[in-house]
Amino acid sequence: HGIDVGSAEPDPDARARVRSDLGVADDEVLGITVANLRRNKDYPNLLRAAKRANELEPRVRFIAVGQGPLADDIATQHTELGLGQVLQLLGYRRDISALMNASDMLVISSIHEGLPVVLMEAFAHGLPVVATTVGGIPQAVTDGQEGILVPPSDSEALADALVEVAKDAERRRTMGAAARRRAADFDIRAAVATQQATYLELRGA
Repeated sequence: HGIDVGSAEPDPDARARVRSDLGVADDEVLGITVANLRRNKDYPNLLRAAKRANELEPRVRFIAVGQGPLADDIATQHTELGLGQVLQLLGYRRDISALMNASDMLVISSIHEGLPVVLMEAFAHGLPVVATTVGGIPQAVTDGQEGILVPPSDSEALADALVEVAKDAERRRTMGAAARRRAADFDIRAAVATQQATYLELRGA
């Protein structure tokens, strides 16, 4: 379980192009979610938090990448909350790296997780993380270091954390640098080496 850390490189051209395509201004802070539209990802919590965060800090915007069985329900809630371009539902996309290059932070609102691959990818892209304390996330993210952790199903706490990160550019840089350093722990090469060593040890035994 891991990622190719070396494949995630900053790309200022992609950042400018993607943000222009999305209608996101240079001075706006963009949060990205990459998650299937399923119950465990708790999109209702994300949408409520996005609305509150934008009310508290109008410069914060969001994009959500993913598809799934709850697409219609989520689209309905999006309309009912009047989110408009505050949170764009992008559906299925293949350009995740470019979208991460265009973003300023990763958002995970799940009520259940293992160790999300998207979290490792965000680390490799140097994105600070605002996420819920579920599954393996607290083992990967040190609260206050690579990002901020909040309880699941608490849209106010999630929104407040998003605003806290959005308002502090220096803190985003510091957390982003810590995230990039943490990414090395999730390099697929290290995972493969560990597996190989384990099999060799078992064979020897």
